[in-house]
Formats: sequence, structure tokens, C-alpha cells
Amino acid sequence: GPEMAGRGWKMLVELLSVGRAITLPSTAAGGGQAASYATGAYAMIRKQFNLPIAYFEGVGDPLARIAGHTYIMNAAVAVTSGAIDQGEKPAVPSAILKYHCTEMGRKCANDAMDIHGGKGVMMGPNNYLGRGYMATPIAITVEGANILTRSLIIYGQGAIRCHPFVLRELQAAGDEDHDRGLIEFDDALFGHIGYAISNLARSFFLALTHGKFSSVPLNTPTRRYYQNINRYSAAFALASDFAMLTLGGDLKKRELLSVVVPALLHFPARPYLQDSLGRDYRARRRHRHESGRSTRAPQRVRVHDARAEQSARPVAGSPGTAKGTRTTRKAPAAGTQGGAHQLGVPRACDRGG
Repeated sequence: GPEMAGRGWKMLVELLSVGRAITLPSTAAGGGQAASYATGAYAMIRKQFNLPIAYFEGVGDPLARIAGHTYIMNAAVAVTSGAIDQGEKPAVPSAILKYHCTEMGRKCANDAMDIHGGKGVMMGPNNYLGRGYMATPIAITVEGANILTRSLIIYGQGAIRCHPFVLRELQAAGDEDHDRGLIEFDDALFGHIGYAISNLARSFFLALTHGKFSSVPLNTPTRRYYQNINRYSAAFALASDFAMLTLGGDLKKRELLSVVVPALLHFPARPYLQDSLGRDYRARRRHRHESGRSTRAPQRVRVHDARAEQSARPVAGSPGTAKGTRTTRKAPAAGTQGGAHQLGVPRACDRGG
């Protein structure tokens, strides 16, 4: 209505904050999975020089890219969907997901087409790849074209919304109560100055030590990756502070700067995707550990019960018995050498949880 006149950008960002974090990224992730399954199977069936083309390094490279991009998309979608389930409205993460997942989906489609060759080009009932390849630009264009998302939202909007003080400064500057706004602005400004100074010292120290002394709440194989994320995050925060200090409100108009600077530092989307990968890795590892503990003992019991049932069945024609008489085997005790291992079950299943 008339009361929302002049607030079109705010309405656009709020409307897109939730929907595009689910629909397009999940569609791209599903397309990546379909491409990985279909292309991996085709590469094993298709032979050249009496050898599956999957064994050629030139084909293995795009196959690995398809698998890697698909894993990144699945992890990012899972983490962001969990945040939305908890009531969050992640405007900037949704832009990161929309842009990068659809771009990675396009790369997966290109690599799949490269491997399929003529089979993906000739349209017909047996072409399972062509239609998906033709539809890839749709996800790139709708719900905020990727050019718009990359140039104005990921960095231009993220530099304001993700900063601990800039948004407070802008809100205080627009406060109708002049005295209250002045107090809040001074508080946010001095906090911003202190934050910038601490960032300068932190980024210098982390760069000098390669982030090895950075504190992370993990003691897993992913610890070193998180330390590097902290190191580069501090450097990017410092560069963003200098950019906002020198350019001010013109930062959003410098679209090339919003694209080139984050690209040089692989920010700000990369840390979010890397953190999603770390969270997904820890969740999968924890799930495997808990599943192993909960299923090993019952599996051992079921194996031994099956062995006992099989051994207790009568066996006809055993040596030393009269014709027509039946004898039974003696079931080995559970956990003995003749138990689960004679059924071909790995020894790991017979160990205690």
C-alpha cells in the first residue's frame, strides 16, 4: 500500500530471505546428485580402448568436481534449513546459498555434459541429461538474478547486516528522537572504532602465526581448517572496515568492488560454505559413531541367533547314521571362533561396543 512506498528494496530482501534459501539451493543440490549418479554410472559403462572412461584422468577430474560440488551444496542446504527451522530469517546466507548453489549446479551440468558427449547432445527419449541442462539458466535468473545477488546483496548488504556496529549506527542516525539517536550513535561509533583496532591487531597476529594459535572449540581433524577460517575472516573484516571508512555509502554503488574484493579473498561466501561443510562433517561423524555403538551389540546377537538356528536344523544323510535318520549340529557358543566369523561377518561386528 501507500505506507510502504519507497521501501521496495526492504520488501524484496525480506521476501527472498527464506524462500530462496530452500527452493533453488535444494533443486541445485538434487540436480548435482542426479548428475553424479548418472554420470558416474555412464563413465563406468562407456568404454574406450577397452577401458571404462572413468579410469581416464581427464574424465576423473570433472567427476571429482561433480562429487565435491554436490557435497558442498548438500551441506549448505542442510545447515541453512536447520537455521530456518529454528525461526531465523537469514537474508545474507540465503543470498549466498542461492548464488553459489545455482552456480555450482551449473558447473555440475556442464561437467556432466562434457563426459556424456554426444549422448547428452542428441535429444530423444533416452537423453536423461539434456532437459536438465537446458533448464539450468532458470535457477540462475529467478528469485534475484545472480548478477544482482552477487553485486548488491552478498557483500553490499552483508557488510551492513553482518557487522556488529554498522547497522546500529544507521538505525541511530535515522532515529526521530534526536537526543536518543545521538547517544546510541556515539555508543555504536566508539564500539566500531574499538572493534576496528582489535581487528587490526588480530589480523596481523593471525597472519604472522598462520592462525595456529587461533582458539577454536574443536579438537578434531577439522581444527586446522577452522583456524584458517578465523585468520582470513579477520583479514576480510579489516579490509571491509577500510572500504566502508573510505567509500561510505558509495560502497553499494561500487559493484565491481563488491565483486572483486570478496573474490580475491574468497569471501564472504566461502567461510559460510566451509563452516557448513565442517558442521555437516561433524554431524555425519557423530551419527556414524552413535549408530555404531547402538547397533553393534544387537547385530552380534542377531548373527549368533541366526547361527544357532541354522546349526540346530536337522541334517540328513550324515556319515555314520542310518538311512532316514537325522542328526543335529551343535551350535557354537556366542563370541567363539566358530560363531559369527564362520558366517562371513567381519570381526569388527563381533567386538564390544
